[in-house]
Amino acid sequence: MLAVLQDCGSQTVITELADRVSTLSVAHTSVRRFDATSSRERRDLVVALRRLVEDGVLTPTQDAIRTNDGEQGYVAGHGNAIYDIDHRAAAFMVACPVPPSLAAGPADLLRVPDDPVGPTHGGPTDGEVRQALMRRIIDHPVVYVDDLPDRQRVYLARHQEELVASVCLGLDTRVEVREEGLAMVDTTLTDLAFPTASAASFMALMLTDLLAEEVQKTGNPQVSQSLLLDFAALVADTVRSTVPTIANRPTDGTGVLRLAEPLLQQLGLIRSDETGGTVLPAAARYRAPRGHGGRAVGEALLLFGPDLVANQPAPAEDIASTYFEGHHDDSE
Repeated sequence: MLAVLQDCGSQTVITELADRVSTLSVAHTSVRRFDATSSRERRDLVVALRRLVEDGVLTPTQDAIRTNDGEQGYVAGHGNAIYDIDHRAAAFMVACPVPPSLAAGPADLLRVPDDPVGPTHGGPTDGEVRQALMRRIIDHPVVYVDDLPDRQRVYLARHQEELVASVCLGLDTRVEVREEGLAMVDTTLTDLAFPTASAASFMALMLTDLLAEEVQKTGNPQVSQSLLLDFAALVADTVRSTVPTIANRPTDGTGVLRLAEPLLQQLGLIRSDETGGTVLPAAARYRAPRGHGGRAVGEALLLFGPDLVANQPAPAEDIASTYFEGHHDDSE
């Protein structure tokens, strides 16, 4: 189905797709032939269409009742339904490390070979390494060079400019590159926005600002558990007047850290352990210039390193007061 969508226009109907699938299946002997005269085959085609609708590749142009009637009519041999096509979504549906024709099952599609052995010794090919790197850039908030397997690290060093250009052009986005790693910067494609409209995420932003400032002062990215709690307590003191409770408990350092720490780990800003944690390089991008506190919007939230912003943000206390207005309990 995805193979024939690339030759369709912005819209298509079931009968057009059926004709194209039938023609393609005849041309490629390795593909099971699609027989549009069989009601069972037509039913299977409709099931595939509905899956593509769920995944955002196709969008019915009519309401749900009319679309369902058209689909059922097609199965019966006398109906049709029309859909808008998202060609960009269709192109990315088959972006996986293992080609569908070679995968043993759905779970095998995402298997990424990390074996550092060269391709001549049974390890991943350059194409597989490239695919794995592109998936990391797209799927992960931050890609740190030190976290990469050997083959991926070597490939990135040799082909970084080409790889970044492919991601930027393919997704119409941009990738920020620094010595310690790289990250795709895009508020539309991300599935983990920071901060979002919740007290927890903004408190995490304020905590990051304190941690980044501490690392800049000491030069040591390691922070103890007691220091994490101390910083979380400072955040709690700042927001307590507008957020008196967290999860039905009085706002304190323990509550702030409990909510903020998992988010910071997911975003690749800290790495926690039993003694405390390590502040990772990307945390510096979430620090306000000259210690003005958490930054809530705009280009100031780019990843990595100090950011030169012409319009300096308000102090953290003022931002928190504005942000938390009406948000008295993060559990709501």
